[in-house]
Amino acid sequence: MSNEQTQHKTCEFKDCENTDGLENIEVDVLTYRDDDDDEVDEEDEIDERTGKKKIKMETKKFCPMHVFLVTKKLLVDKKTELWDLKNQDPPLNNRAAKLIGELLRRNQNVKILDLRKNSIKIKGIIAISEDIRSNTTLQNIDIRENPFFSQEGAVKHYLNILRRERIKTFCGLGPEEFKKIEEEKAKKAGDGDGDGEEKKDDKKPKPFQDWCDEFGKDNSSAHRKVRKCLVEKSFLMRYDLKESEKEWHMISREPKLVDEDMKEIAKYVKRGHVFWYPGRKGKEPICRLNELRLSGNAITDVGVKIIIEAMGEPNAFKLEQLYLHHNLVTAVGAKIIAEYLKKDKTLTVLNLFNNAVEDEGAQAFYEALEVNTTIKKLDIDKNGKDLTGEKAPKKWDDRKEIGDKIKDKLKGLLKDHASLKYLGDEFLDEGEDM
Repeated sequence: MSNEQTQHKTCEFKDCENTDGLENIEVDVLTYRDDDDDEVDEEDEIDERTGKKKIKMETKKFCPMHVFLVTKKLLVDKKTELWDLKNQDPPLNNRAAKLIGELLRRNQNVKILDLRKNSIKIKGIIAISEDIRSNTTLQNIDIRENPFFSQEGAVKHYLNILRRERIKTFCGLGPEEFKKIEEEKAKKAGDGDGDGEEKKDDKKPKPFQDWCDEFGKDNSSAHRKVRKCLVEKSFLMRYDLKESEKEWHMISREPKLVDEDMKEIAKYVKRGHVFWYPGRKGKEPICRLNELRLSGNAITDVGVKIIIEAMGEPNAFKLEQLYLHHNLVTAVGAKIIAEYLKKDKTLTVLNLFNNAVEDEGAQAFYEALEVNTTIKKLDIDKNGKDLTGEKAPKKWDDRKEIGDKIKDKLKGLLKDHASLKYLGDEFLDEGEDM
């Protein structure tokens, strides 16, 4: 009975450092006899490493990808999800990084790739950055403490990896870490006591400082780009959003979204994209958001004003659907939305079910609907004036409807409106379907 045992050294990657492509490399292959015979004849040659009887030693050519898999013990289980390659001895170099990139293109099982504390330079990171685009499973990658950070062009390829929407954890930053940093930033921003400009500057929050410092503590240009991109990534991760999605679902958050949260959301709505890609001006947009769902939160008229103003900006996302049901919107917020509807030609669905716009807000919508010919569905059920105190409704389905007078006016308008098909179940005649 015989087996083939592959012997190799990871330093062979160093020997191939200056070669292009994935040429075969020579590897010593030992064939030995694996039996239970403990007797050793004089002519038997014993392998010192295995203690087994040698049959022959020969040199064969192997695909370096195969050698790399064997070396890093990834061939044992091709379905492994964790590739822990940090702090290798000898350190992984560009050649190894290119092989890893090739493996990422072919492997659809790996979820975690740890490449910290190696010797990967810019060419290796470029290979990984390009090949990662073809992988559909990788969610966690760490490339810190590699020499490429000090090389020209490092920021570009670092950010290219960071922006990949399938990457949920980047260099140790996941949703929870992003949330902690955001909370710390908010805390520091509120600590200023105004005792002089110098002290105020010291208090200025600098999130993601450790990650920026990977590029050198004095590289202000890299710091600015990295911090900006990490802030954008943080937004997507904390709200579990994808840049390419047409819908943002931010429903019934815990804790609930409040007016202050609308400032961050409005920032991206207003500019019409999340990540800032240099040179993308005039090109096909990556993000085509047209549906924003903010229902089940604690958004008041203040938050509504922030979002509506953002939607009115020239470069803003062209939202077709806006969901604000189960929030705290009153007649004030309704008037802000109504003024927007008088000019808007994009929004087709607006849901304000279970708010408190009351008759005054409903009247504002009536006036807007006389002008707007785009909206198809405006839900203002359960928006009447409720009793307060002990008699206040305990459940949303106990809420009051708007008054009969404005309801009749809206019903009349609904019958002959150019686009409007629905105002809520309260506006349907008995037995009528939507």
